[in-house]
Amino acid sequence: DPGGASKTNLIQSTAWDERSAASPDGKTVAYASHVNLNDVGIYLMNADGSNEHMLIDDPEVIETDPAFTPDGGAVLFSGEPTISNPDVYRVAVGGGTPVDLTNNGAIDRNPDACATNGKIAFVSSRTGDNDIYVMDANGANQTDLTEVSGSQEIEPSWSPDCSHIAYISSQNAGNYEVYVMEANGGSQTRITSTAAFEREPTWSPDGSLLAYASGPDVVTQAPSPGAATNPIDVGPVGAELAQPSWAPVPGSGPGGSGGGGGAGPLSGATHPETRIRAVHVHGRTAIVIFSASGGGVSFRCKLDKGRFRPCASPKKYRHLKLGRHAVQIEAIDRTGIADPTPAKRKFRIH
Repeated sequence: DPGGASKTNLIQSTAWDERSAASPDGKTVAYASHVNLNDVGIYLMNADGSNEHMLIDDPEVIETDPAFTPDGGAVLFSGEPTISNPDVYRVAVGGGTPVDLTNNGAIDRNPDACATNGKIAFVSSRTGDNDIYVMDANGANQTDLTEVSGSQEIEPSWSPDCSHIAYISSQNAGNYEVYVMEANGGSQTRITSTAAFEREPTWSPDGSLLAYASGPDVVTQAPSPGAATNPIDVGPVGAELAQPSWAPVPGSGPGGSGGGGGAGPLSGATHPETRIRAVHVHGRTAIVIFSASGGGVSFRCKLDKGRFRPCASPKKYRHLKLGRHAVQIEAIDRTGIADPTPAKRKFRIH
């Protein structure tokens, strides 16, 4: 608990397990597990440590920094293929092919999703230093918030209401301190001023406190400069390797997204998000490849002015007329909730 009592070891294994992140309802934990130094994957388990299972573990990719999307239907993570720099990816909690959201030649990592609109904060080195960026849930509109020359800004964490982002910056004479800024990058404020190395800020589910690692301790305090600090007893190992992630009580309602920390109330019922990944045209045949967030979803497809009909990916449309066409794909989860904004894609038969 936040006072340091009732410590529970959720998993005991021979691997190095780290970077834990709680689902918005607090019932599931995502974490990175090291099979070896060059093989790191994302795993899931129940909040009590049961039902441990692999989500994604490609031996050619280092997957780490998991964080849940606001609806709990997908996990964001940093993926580093052996032949390129890391990007931020999204994969459904039921598994499947990850979607590359940043697709950039620089190092992109440490994602955290805003609970109210799904915007993703992440770290990128594309300006030469590490900066905090934000982007839309689909990877669009990637924007640098913290371009400070010669300084490193890392480990972003959205506040529960998504009005602020906590992060770590070295701009104070090279000391890594906790900072908080507005969601648009304004009012960048240093929260800590110590000789210790602060890391991994995470918000309490109600937004009243931050927790972070500070030297040998994990500390909680209000997100304002000079606020009283409360050290947490994290056990005999100390906090040098601690990576705190504040989680809601399982089943208590919407809570924090993972990676950096907290989240806030969700806006209405959750629903699957449909994505058309590609439309391949061969002669008068179009092959539509699509997916959706969450597990156990089904799909309905609509071509041009026709009706939505049950379908599965890949969907083939043969003997199409020459000219323009439009396809729509609608995902439906296992409870019958449909994506209110079906994915759309236009294409042409020549």
